[in-house]
Amino acid sequence: MAFTGILLGMSASIMMQTILATVLPQVVGELGGAQLYSWVFSGYMVTSTVTIPIFAKLADLYGRKRFYLGGMLVFLIGSALSGTADSMTKLVVYRALQGLGAGAIAPAAIAIISDLFPIEQRGKMLGILAVVQILANLMGPLLGGYITDNFGWQWSFFAVLPVGILASIFVERGLSELLKTSSASDFAKIDWAGGLLLGIGTTMFIQALRNSVDWQGKPLLTLLLFGLAGMIFTAFFRQEKRHPDPVVSLDLIKTQNVLVSLVSAFLLGAVMYGTIAVLPIYGQALWGGTSLQGGKLLLLFTLGTGLGGIISGKLSQKFSYARLAIGGWTVVTMGFTLLAFTSRIDVSNFLMALLNLISGFGLGITIVLFLLPAQNSVAENRRSVAAGLVQLSRNLGGAIGIPLITGLLTASGGLDRTTGTIGKFFVIFLVLALLSALGAIIGNRFKGSVIIDRENSRIKHF
Repeated sequence: MAFTGILLGMSASIMMQTILATVLPQVVGELGGAQLYSWVFSGYMVTSTVTIPIFAKLADLYGRKRFYLGGMLVFLIGSALSGTADSMTKLVVYRALQGLGAGAIAPAAIAIISDLFPIEQRGKMLGILAVVQILANLMGPLLGGYITDNFGWQWSFFAVLPVGILASIFVERGLSELLKTSSASDFAKIDWAGGLLLGIGTTMFIQALRNSVDWQGKPLLTLLLFGLAGMIFTAFFRQEKRHPDPVVSLDLIKTQNVLVSLVSAFLLGAVMYGTIAVLPIYGQALWGGTSLQGGKLLLLFTLGTGLGGIISGKLSQKFSYARLAIGGWTVVTMGFTLLAFTSRIDVSNFLMALLNLISGFGLGITIVLFLLPAQNSVAENRRSVAAGLVQLSRNLGGAIGIPLITGLLTASGGLDRTTGTIGKFFVIFLVLALLSALGAIIGNRFKGSVIIDRENSRIKHF
């Protein structure tokens, strides 16, 4: 029952992303504020990213169940408020509140799975989690498009409320966890300053990146933002070095598999969330029509990711981490490269659909991979921290990748006009292909496999 609750809860937050990607072009058309398009995604990513390591530590101190449930409550409140937004500014704020809840849900959920299942079953369970999330992704474009076209985009935000409520009930009733008590000194020892510096630095860097992509006639402001972001990140790393319990555990990063997982997860976030943000716009440019029509390509991409996720758990039992990473990223690179060149010529809808399916399939193979090497390389009492670091890195990748990809599209004029702009997506897909190729190079640095991890665990236990 607890595992089912975890599956439902994680699916609710994932489904919200694809629903939003499908309906946001229509939201912008109704509310205006196209310049805030990327911040509807990035605001969520920033708050969920910078709070993950804080919530991961709090979950280890006070109990994972209570932070999962608390995070779900905040997430659902943010969802309900988003449905009432009457301006893009309010939608950005409410989405940031959603992200705050998601920052508590993610590390607690992954750590709960690690508590529930032994090491030899975690790959399978994470594979199941990935498949269920992809099924939620498949429902997102269809559900978001149908609701928006028939009832209005506001109701698409309310669609996740029943799923989140049901997830909370399952976890509350199905998970038995001893309440942990920690002293006030433990609470005070948390690296609050590090979390604040990370949040401010990330926000400034994202805004600087947005300005640099379309320049907006403000080069001095852009350079100033980059400079301030660099100074804040420098202060952040100094804070992490001297703090006894930092937000980002630099000692964990020294472990090769953890470091490779973090870099790979960053690229995964940039590619995955960047693709989710632009595919519905590309679908409308390609086929025109309603939100449901625009979501077709996103549906095919997530279907491919689901198929890749289905077999990833089994493949992780047979192949090394490095071979899986290289194979998955290579498929993604090929898919996006072909999409880039086919955006310049007239091709069949079937070929376009097939290429999106292939790109998603390769990405699906890699999703489960990054958590396994990191979690299996650390002690049991640091799994929440390791999971939090991976989620942090993936969200940072999304927070930076979304404004990069959508900024390139805005600069080309593809965000303000839909029909007849498919040629403007050449650079978009080419950048996604280059990021994927870099993922294959980085993934080659993984060491070991699930089989080796299992044997090491038995040796340590003996």
